[in-house]
Amino acid sequence: CHTPPCCYIIICDTRVIQTTLLTRQLTHPSSFEVVRFHLSSTDAGFHVRSSKTGYAVKQTGMLLPIAPHKPLPDPPAEFLSITEDPEVVKEQIGFTYHTVFQDDQLIPGFCLVTTAHKSTNGSIDPSPNEEGKRDVWKSWLKLKVPLESNKVFRKAFIDVDGSARMGRILELADGLAADVGYRHALADGYKPGCGVSVATASIDSLLINGREFSGSHDITLTAYVGHIGRSSMEVCVDIEQASTATRAHAFFMMVARQVVDGRDRARAVPGLLGIPPDLQMLAEGRLKRRMLLRSGGSFDHEASAVTLGGENGSNLQDEDLRKLHLLWKQLYRDRRFPGSTPSDLPVSALPDNRRAHVLFKDEQRMALHRLETTLLIWPNEMNVHGTLFGGIVTRTAVEVGYMTVAQYLHSTAWAMLMAVDDVFFLQPIPGGSMTRYIGQVIYTEGPDVVVRVECMVVPPNQHPAQWQRGTVFYMHFRWPPAVPKVVPESYEEFLLYMEGKKRHGQYKPLPNARL
Repeated sequence: CHTPPCCYIIICDTRVIQTTLLTRQLTHPSSFEVVRFHLSSTDAGFHVRSSKTGYAVKQTGMLLPIAPHKPLPDPPAEFLSITEDPEVVKEQIGFTYHTVFQDDQLIPGFCLVTTAHKSTNGSIDPSPNEEGKRDVWKSWLKLKVPLESNKVFRKAFIDVDGSARMGRILELADGLAADVGYRHALADGYKPGCGVSVATASIDSLLINGREFSGSHDITLTAYVGHIGRSSMEVCVDIEQASTATRAHAFFMMVARQVVDGRDRARAVPGLLGIPPDLQMLAEGRLKRRMLLRSGGSFDHEASAVTLGGENGSNLQDEDLRKLHLLWKQLYRDRRFPGSTPSDLPVSALPDNRRAHVLFKDEQRMALHRLETTLLIWPNEMNVHGTLFGGIVTRTAVEVGYMTVAQYLHSTAWAMLMAVDDVFFLQPIPGGSMTRYIGQVIYTEGPDVVVRVECMVVPPNQHPAQWQRGTVFYMHFRWPPAVPKVVPESYEEFLLYMEGKKRHGQYKPLPNARL
């Protein structure tokens, strides 16, 4: 039942929960549907999703977005400064040049669009106002990647089948996010020896509309600050290829640091001006979603110890443990195996040496589809701060994810990357370190595959070597019409399976995705 606009009533038995929408700028605010709900002795849990806006109501009764996004409109033409001069491009996106490009042959043909500080009809002041806030347009930039004309860059950017490498796109997006962070934090942007570092703390979900970026058509990346904390900045990067109607959106959480009295400390950044109210609401929703994800518990007991703060890495509730037990019953105890006797035997009745061999048609063991690769960090892969560039970590993890799915499918054709979940970079990786990327298929459903890629690190000059966790990626791939069902066997694998199932349930494809 609906009340006047911007309010939705959920009736669970005799209990009524009223949820007020966070924004009044939404179209069709009452177009919601109840997906599922349950009652407990203490509170009502419910989940409501809008098919039009991508919003969801979670257990707290607060309206939270499922990675919603609305691109920031371009500024008026009179404020724009457009250049293809390689020297100007190198100066304006200095961090990206020194970290991603590192070669003057890759620059020609790039078209950079920024906002001019002065125009015929007004000006955009690069300095903070009296409240310590800086205009969003000061750091806004748009970059056209010349895959059509720059053959040298195209060769480094494409796959063997002619499509653009998604890992390379994310690496470039991460570099632009850092440049935008520098442009907001400092009046002159990034300059070598500026004394301030802007680094990627996390990636808050990447969503792709289910199409491949072509390697022979130009791609446009638009980057800008969407939200500000004390020393953190959420940078939105919109990626588009008009010729193929391919779109992607990534959100990078950047942090500013500065060495003071010999100690590395957080550096406060200016506030933000000029963000439209509806985009500000969406950014605040993403922030609350991140907080909810970090405090809501995880089945991944190894990763959650650091990212979620639980004891021994687990915030599991009784309901989670019940689901885990039901899954064990479904996949192990209650499965029946056609034996030599007239009646089929349950798996649990088989001898121990035969239980591990029980697989039905279109099923594969999780343990047998694990891919590992170990790499050494070379000087040309380090950023201007002397540590491994986060974009390279992301690019490598995405490509390991692709190969993990290919191994699982026994195929050399690539599945379609649909999304990357929130990623938290737990520690900087110094040059000379060894990194190990461990990819594993942890959940499948229909054509969908959830892949976990863990990055482990050994710092240089360490004996005996001790592997430390760098970060964990969760990626969503699609291979229609269906993929073999992955079957966990150990307790650890059951936990990973449940984590993958939970993340698959939270994932929502972009509109116009090829399902």
